[in-house]
Amino acid sequence: MAVKFTPPPVGTFSKRMAIYAVPVNVTADGGTDETPATLVTNAWVSIESLSSQETWLAKVQQDKTSHIIRMLYQPGINAKMYGTWNGRTFNFTNVVDVDERHVELKINAAEVTP
Repeated sequence: MAVKFTPPPVGTFSKRMAIYAVPVNVTADGGTDETPATLVTNAWVSIESLSSQETWLAKVQQDKTSHIIRMLYQPGINAKMYGTWNGRTFNFTNVVDVDERHVELKINAAEVTP
């Protein structure tokens, strides 16, 4: 039996984030080139800060997650990537395909502070 797709409420994904992959290419001289490649330029996302209790629990578990980012499913997004929004950078620490339905991604992320 197929599961019916229910779109998220209007306004759920209200921010536009650019998502980057950092491929490691070996150069001719044996060094590495880690130039970011833009994977998605305008992904509609929601960004939620963790509560103080969730932040404390993450620290106890030695997890650096500070935010939860949600977006519609897009193949290829993984924990080796990062996203930028409004001058802020978020390193992805874990990416989950919610309910394995290929509808929504839940991304644990750690905000990079300058």
